[in-house]
Amino acid sequence: MEPFDLLPYWDEAALDALVPPRKGREAYVELHNLIAAAGRPDAFGPEDLVRIGRRHGVDLRRAFRQERLTLYATYLHHAAARGLPEAERATLAHLARTLHLDAADLGPLHEHAFGRAVTDVLADNCLSVEERLLLYALQHALGLDPAAASAAYEAAARERLLVAVARALCDGALSPEEAEEIAALERALDVRVPERVAQMLAEASYGWRLRHGPLPNVKVGVNLHRGEAGHFGVDGRWREVNYALLRVLLREHRERLHQGQTAGLRIPEHALMGRKWFEGHIAVTSVRLALARPGGKPKDHGLRSLVGVERYANGVRVSIRGGRTILLDAGSANGALYTVLWRLVYPDRPLPEEGA
Repeated sequence: MEPFDLLPYWDEAALDALVPPRKGREAYVELHNLIAAAGRPDAFGPEDLVRIGRRHGVDLRRAFRQERLTLYATYLHHAAARGLPEAERATLAHLARTLHLDAADLGPLHEHAFGRAVTDVLADNCLSVEERLLLYALQHALGLDPAAASAAYEAAARERLLVAVARALCDGALSPEEAEEIAALERALDVRVPERVAQMLAEASYGWRLRHGPLPNVKVGVNLHRGEAGHFGVDGRWREVNYALLRVLLREHRERLHQGQTAGLRIPEHALMGRKWFEGHIAVTSVRLALARPGGKPKDHGLRSLVGVERYANGVRVSIRGGRTILLDAGSANGALYTVLWRLVYPDRPLPEEGA
């Protein structure tokens, strides 16, 4: 019977790989081959299981359970690929009775078969009306609990969606085209990204706009002057840097310093001046970098006075005309802070690639 092959009685090595030697193996091989050779389902039945077992001195209703489950699963996947029509369902039920498999045995096999069907229909990242109907019919034909079937579909669909999300986020930014692709996939698969992933997408979309779109006008936590626009504000800390000492401490990376490829480097503690960090609020506007300590007046550095901006693993270093250097640390917002400062200080220069 399709799709089964006969097991080789005569080739012990080949048989060992298929059915490891143990008491009653000949009984199982005979049962398997009876089913495989059958031209139609009524050529075998539960009585054959009992008869063959008795002749070989083994109870096939209990022995070789995994082999019996595998035999059923093979035909189940074969039938499911055909849409599980009524005739196939009848054959499956007859095979289950013949192999002495009950509902507890069949449940996991049916859930797995449904999961495979879901994966197959989602292979093109789309779920047509016909495919919806096929899954609905398959769910009922296999007797699956609707909640379990729904969970299986959602898990597979969300996995497909998250693969697309991971591909879009590999550069840390989300373009409008990539965002629309993900939204279209959500609609096609009728599934949504988890809340934490949605937050990642929102942050990546914001990062893309910072790099490629107009800088946003936002509240930055300091009072603005007439005609001044706020572009970025965050709580953070800052500390002066001895730049001459920094170059000595990072002399092994002189070439990277010269080329501005500093994102993977850390500014050592020994290069920092003073005994502690200043903590407060960091604001960037269209005309200045403002560093405000709690209760104090912001210390302003005009954008025209900033002559250098570098990204480090532990912050953003800004060089101020006159020889001063400050390390700004905004934590997880360091990337955004660096992007805004770079675009304002170097409006005619492309932003360096991430990781440079």
